[in-house]
Amino acid sequence: MENTLNENVCLTHEAMSVVISPKLGGTILSFQSLDQNGERIDWLRAAQANEQREPKAFQTGCFPLFPFSNRIADDRLLFEQQEYPLLSNLPGSFMIHGHSWMGAWRVTEQSASSLSIVFDMPHQDVASHGWPFSYLAEQRFELSEQGLKVTLKLTNTSTQTMPAGMGLHPYFNWLDGMQVTAKCQGMWLGSEKNIPEQEDFSHQAIAALAQGELLKGLDNNFTQWDGLARIEWPDSKACMTIKASDMFRHLVVYSPEGEDHFCLEPVSHVTNAFNHPEWSDAQGGMQILSPNETIQGDIRFLVK
Repeated sequence: MENTLNENVCLTHEAMSVVISPKLGGTILSFQSLDQNGERIDWLRAAQANEQREPKAFQTGCFPLFPFSNRIADDRLLFEQQEYPLLSNLPGSFMIHGHSWMGAWRVTEQSASSLSIVFDMPHQDVASHGWPFSYLAEQRFELSEQGLKVTLKLTNTSTQTMPAGMGLHPYFNWLDGMQVTAKCQGMWLGSEKNIPEQEDFSHQAIAALAQGELLKGLDNNFTQWDGLARIEWPDSKACMTIKASDMFRHLVVYSPEGEDHFCLEPVSHVTNAFNHPEWSDAQGGMQILSPNETIQGDIRFLVK
């Protein structure tokens, strides 16, 4: 039975809880647990309440990326020899992160520790911004003693083939002394508008990240990620392992100067891949879905 009221949903399992907002773009508002001393651990950044900052989904702990990750350059999609003009969905940016963070999701299944929600495009409250294809996005959240598993699924409901991609955009707390480890083979260097231009295999950020050091000032696509990332916060002795299925073999790393958060975003393709059909999977190329075809993968946030 579908719930169209879109209230926040709190999932619990033992000392862990996760709060999800179907109404606010299918976002995660918090993911927490209690340690042996009863102290709270925030595994994701808790949702912010800054009324001066927009959009609201970007102030949460995590938001979904459907039907693509990051930006499409110049608000122009060239696919199968057809050009589609797009409209920006964020002031000062090209069209970014698709539509699913912009509107309400519908609850299709719910239990004490799990939740399934869906988002349709066309959507009654979200403009297409020129996107010419229809699709169905699905998220399933499952909380267990190991942590949180999020399964993402994207189906092309159009009558024509569609470029496709998906991912998650989680925010983590930046704390002194933390270690962030991930192994990737390459990193795209981008333009002033964060559009990839050249892949670099020797950038210092690649080696640093492999050794547990996350550099400040990054907003880059890392390629050929092995699907594992580890975050350690020594002060609280908390440790999270991110484990992504083979669908997600690229990682957007965002570590802005002067902020108290960072992002590790498992994605199926790199920024603007839809305009580069020549890019290989290793470079972060796109997926293409025939009508009624589906891609699916999961991302696990394993905690201890």
